[in-house]
Amino acid sequence: MIESHFVEPVMLAELKRKREYLVKHIPQGDSKFRTELFKSADIDASYNSRNMEPDKRSHNYQKIGREKDFIQSKAELKRAQEYAYSNFKGEITQQLLLSLGGIIEQKSGDSYRTEGVKIKGFLYDTPPRPEKVPEQMEALLLSVNNPSLSPVERAVLFHFHFLRIHPFMDGNGRTARFVQNMILVNSSYAPAILPVGERNYYNELIHRARQSFKERESDGIFRAPELIGMIPNPRSSEFEFYNYFAGKINVGMDTLLDRFQEIPFYQIDLKGAKDPGEFLRVKKILVNYFARRGEIADVSICDRKNGRLELRAQITADEIEKLIGKKTNLKHKIFKID
Repeated sequence: MIESHFVEPVMLAELKRKREYLVKHIPQGDSKFRTELFKSADIDASYNSRNMEPDKRSHNYQKIGREKDFIQSKAELKRAQEYAYSNFKGEITQQLLLSLGGIIEQKSGDSYRTEGVKIKGFLYDTPPRPEKVPEQMEALLLSVNNPSLSPVERAVLFHFHFLRIHPFMDGNGRTARFVQNMILVNSSYAPAILPVGERNYYNELIHRARQSFKERESDGIFRAPELIGMIPNPRSSEFEFYNYFAGKINVGMDTLLDRFQEIPFYQIDLKGAKDPGEFLRVKKILVNYFARRGEIADVSICDRKNGRLELRAQITADEIEKLIGKKTNLKHKIFKID
């Protein structure tokens, strides 16, 4: 059994099994199939995350405002994802967070907050004073970069404590959920998709988890430089928060598995290929076809000696036949693998 102090070991083991299945069965090739598959799920999660934010405008302006927000948030999301995929290599740094925070919410600026803030809707839910933010963020970064934690634990631990510390003046929720999913996708786990209908429960759960943490903090438990030294009681609201999101990751893994298994898988035998350059040409034809259409696909050479390719993409055998036949004169056979 997997040892864990933040997520139920049974849940962690199930998530690990599903991840291993995906890693084993998704073709490697030299394409970006794996990245694009996970990124597509990440986009769904990030759009949902934007809708978790309460709309503070009057009813008359909400519809127009939401349409403008959708266009703006789509651009922000694309920029944030491009930055994350280019700069995140597994370690969360202060510079990474400040850069992402500034992209997701321009009011965040390029530094942690220097003013006190209050959580709307919860009178006694006050984040740490601004002078405490650098110290507590340092402890958080030290914890989430600890190699002894699984990616799932790192993700949910970051989500909760980033929200608890509230290091920015605005955009804390979106940044917390974005970075949580960035950690997950980077390790081949599905992002956690939070249904908009559970917004009130989510906010209430955060509130109770904060109060649970404050009680332990007031007892003098917060002494270690790392938050992982602060193991929550399995019956506490903190533990409930971590496992609530582990459950959302599990649902995301099931969705990703379904999406992957729905994509047809083909084997293409190029019997007429006389040299490697000919089937490399066929591979290039297929890769360019899907690239032009903006669709995710994996084309890999599984047997160089016999000129055998594998293709996983949303395409029929007849369409493959027309594509290869139109561009080449090579004899070939196409097999759909169930």
